[in-house]
Amino acid sequence: MVGGPGADLGVLVGGIVATMAALEGSAFDKAYVDNEVAYHKTVDGALETTLIPDASNGELKSLLQTGLKIF
Repeated sequence: MVGGPGADLGVLVGGIVATMAALEGSAFDKAYVDNEVAYHKTVDGALETTLIPDASNGELKSLLQTGLKIF
């Protein structure tokens, strides 16, 4: 996934879509998997460093911890 915390989501998605649209076959498959792995790492990072530590509600914190395990 391209970009960082301050990046505009629309711009990021547009860039990813344009890149993917130009690919075929195994090149598309690799780019797709690479993007999905980066996305999951980003979500896991947000869960570990921000969402879980900042959750004050026990039920929410537990749900987020479960999400981290399955995501």
